[in-house]
Amino acid sequence: MSTIIEILRLTRIHSASASGFITLLVGLFYTRDIITLLGLYIIGALIHLVIFTMNECVDLGVDELNDEIKGKPLIKGSISLRLGKIIWVGLLTITIIFYFVYFMILDMFTNMNLNLIVGLLPFTISIVIFMLYNLYGKRLIGKDLLISSGVFFLALIGPGLLITSVDQIYPALFLALYFMFEFTITTDLGDIKDVEVESSLNYKTPPVVFGVRVKNGKVTYPISFKRYVYSLRTLMVILLIILFINQNLKIEPISLVFVVILTIITIGSIITITKIFSDNVFNRRKLLVRIGINEIMTFSAVPLSILSLLNLETSTRIIILVIVIFAPLIWLKFFLKILYKDIVPIT
Repeated sequence: MSTIIEILRLTRIHSASASGFITLLVGLFYTRDIITLLGLYIIGALIHLVIFTMNECVDLGVDELNDEIKGKPLIKGSISLRLGKIIWVGLLTITIIFYFVYFMILDMFTNMNLNLIVGLLPFTISIVIFMLYNLYGKRLIGKDLLISSGVFFLALIGPGLLITSVDQIYPALFLALYFMFEFTITTDLGDIKDVEVESSLNYKTPPVVFGVRVKNGKVTYPISFKRYVYSLRTLMVILLIILFINQNLKIEPISLVFVVILTIITIGSIITITKIFSDNVFNRRKLLVRIGINEIMTFSAVPLSILSLLNLETSTRIIILVIVIFAPLIWLKFFLKILYKDIVPIT
């Protein structure tokens, strides 16, 4: 049992649900078929497991320099590096097989008319980008945009399978770009926690490049880094506004309620980012909590936006919203409790 728990820790399964919902949410714009959406969710989650397991193996040398994460499976030796590599290659094989088998069977026995070849393009590109990031990303300037472009193509797997004309791609592009910038910000803020080690190794992560420094328990954020993050957050807001205009947002009570909630959580997200930058005391746990809160808020903006635009009954929209927002949180809390006995593990 302990070995299984260590393997699950290695794969970072606790956060896989969020990746699954990226592919599901964009797919929701094009289909309400539950079986198709389930397949998109599983594909997103599987890709997450592959990439994060590979990342743990590739980053082992760097992680060993950080005293705060000595409990990771590969560092403490509960999982060997050889087994870790076997696991991520095995997961990659399962992911590829699942894509073809699941969607081929779905295409054969339904009238979905899935385009497996077009869907395969973003599927393959996303995995290749994530792997390139794992191998070379930290030594490249703009590595946050590299890994986030993987998220962009991940979000396009569903549309690749489902769209029948080029005109249908626009909402998917706006949503994929939103997820891309959302992940960029999360990556940039997350890199703050490792800036001390990574600056000593001459890595090119955004906090290192922009001059974020941690010394004697104090963290310094240059104005240029703050402007960069706030600019990305502004672009995310602009993308949603363009999406509403492009899709002709209808003025109806439930849509307006969703837009108001969306506005509130957008303000909350900006306040949370501001709190991160205004706290000069370096506290890894507090930083992770704030990054997590911001990620939840920015992620929640997508289902709110989509459900504001879809022509569905009010009750159906509310049910979908509750499932999409709370299911990843329940998944996260469940696995954190099982794997770490802590809802904020130091990773």
